[in-house]
Amino acid sequence: LTLPLKHMVEQLLEKGFLKKHPKFPNKYIPNAITKWIYLDHRSIILRYNAVIHGIKNYYSIADNQFVFHTLVNFILRHSCAKTLARKFSLKTRAGAFNKFGSTLAVPKSGKLKSIGLPISNSYIKVNQSEKKL
Repeated sequence: LTLPLKHMVEQLLEKGFLKKHPKFPNKYIPNAITKWIYLDHRSIILRYNAVIHGIKNYYSIADNQFVFHTLVNFILRHSCAKTLARKFSLKTRAGAFNKFGSTLAVPKSGKLKSIGLPISNSYIKVNQSEKKL
């Protein structure tokens, strides 16, 4: 069982997490979800986490988990960075990563703990152990 990458990209395009590149029509770039800009930082991270965990649970039996990790680690993480950059009037995604770190974490405040996007590198270890066999 493999992840249907083309279908997943079409779904993310339809939901607004991706957009077509203006100069190269066959390429896509991560897009900010502008309707979430008016939410607080914690709510934005929670919504992206819900999307990530939903995809992860739905395709949990797939064999090519590398595709999922690539999708999460690039498309959704950079879409979240663009959303946060617009919210906090930062100029670029890099500004969001510099300010909030690689997981775009919400700082701890009061009784609420710090949360961020889940970034997994477990596929790297799996692929390296498979090469040894």
